[in-house]
Amino acid sequence: MCGDFARKDGVDFYGNDIPPYPQNAPDYASCCSICRTTTGCNAFTYSKSRQACYPKTRIGNGVAKYDDAITGYNPNVYSDFVRKDGIDFNGNDIPLFPVQVPDYASCGLKCQATPGCNVFTYSKSRQTCYPKTHMGNGVAENTDAITGYNHPIAIVFPGAFQQPPRLETNVAYNIQSNVGEWYSTVGPDGFNPNIYYRLTTQWQGDGKSLDIDNDGTNNRPILAATGAYTGQFWKITPIGNGFYRLTTMWQGDGKSLDIVNDGTNNRPILAATGAYTGQFWKITPIVNGYYRLTTQWQGDGKSLDIVNDGTNNRPILATTGAQPGQYWKISAA
Repeated sequence: MCGDFARKDGVDFYGNDIPPYPQNAPDYASCCSICRTTTGCNAFTYSKSRQACYPKTRIGNGVAKYDDAITGYNPNVYSDFVRKDGIDFNGNDIPLFPVQVPDYASCGLKCQATPGCNVFTYSKSRQTCYPKTHMGNGVAENTDAITGYNHPIAIVFPGAFQQPPRLETNVAYNIQSNVGEWYSTVGPDGFNPNIYYRLTTQWQGDGKSLDIDNDGTNNRPILAATGAYTGQFWKITPIGNGFYRLTTMWQGDGKSLDIVNDGTNNRPILAATGAYTGQFWKITPIVNGYYRLTTQWQGDGKSLDIVNDGTNNRPILATTGAQPGQYWKISAA
């Protein structure tokens, strides 16, 4: 009945639910049937004790071990990416590669959770996944390979070409007036302004995410328990010269992460969007997949950090150093 879906017992891939949910189902197979008849459903989670079924568009980044849950998913589909069978885009791999995964969908999940990943190639025979920053020029036919890419996708062709590069169909391109360089719609570091990201620190781990406090003013950044909250979903938009604007799904593009100009000049706030250098964020790769966040206003000498005060949840712009509260992980939400 559900043989072509991969099954994971004791695992809940939370998020990406398709309304209305949950739906009543007496068993796992019935939940699978609900998914099959639901448009856009490629995964589901079933609660045994509640006999509740959660159809989903895809497996997501949020994974929880939960004895009561059974998750099923289509191993051949990852809905956020365009799929190309028999194609390998060589190069542009993100270390450490390759990664062992059981199927194409799991490779897509790995890419989505890797900062800067917009493309991946999966080897069926070796069950290996190669997350990539962009497609590039090297294209090879390989019956063992499946490539997935984001749409629109990060494709960078630096330098002058004697002939135009080979462009893929079904891909949205922006072409600079300077014909020496070809760019996609994403920023130079691979952040896609068309999706949302979650920001966590090395210090507090994935269980605490940068959020906006729902206190009526709704403008105070805080490190809060990770969850499916729109204040934790951050859009990272390139604004030129290597800087980015950070906004939330909750408050929209009209409110940007800023630094209060109060003399101390170290307190983050969500403020009305404008051409303010405190809203221009530089995102610099450091070590082990982490990033440092600094502003154009205060420069590289001041980094976004978390105050070590016992509560350990208050963001601040602090003197740059080798502090794990300044090491930010940026993952697709």
